[in-house]
Amino acid sequence: MEDKNINNSIIISCIVGIIVVSILVISGAKSEGFTELYFLDYTKVPEKGVIAFKYGISNHEAKDINYNVSFLIDENQVKSKIISLKNNETFVEEYAMLATDSESKLAVEITYADKKEEIHFFTKKS
Repeated sequence: MEDKNINNSIIISCIVGIIVVSILVISGAKSEGFTELYFLDYTKVPEKGVIAFKYGISNHEAKDINYNVSFLIDENQVKSKIISLKNNETFVEEYAMLATDSESKLAVEITYADKKEEIHFFTKKS
């Protein structure tokens, strides 16, 4: 008799557990996506002058995104453009900027969906 009650309790507990896990999985919040913004082939600190670099943007937001990309020198915008990426698509570009001062801050900034991200580096003293 006791064995039968224990077995019934275990079976009921398993069924309740399966129901609870199923409800959590079905109604659970979906994870937010993310965007990657990064430099490629960046190995040395540049000096002033024409500075070429590669950067990449990878869309993992689970939807198509339009990115407003701005290029800045010492917080001053030099150029901007819009790049449209589908979900899980990556954009890579080589870009060149002219830094006339030593110790300039060169940045790539993206804005999208009320978010802003930036990557940057500094030129070294001459």
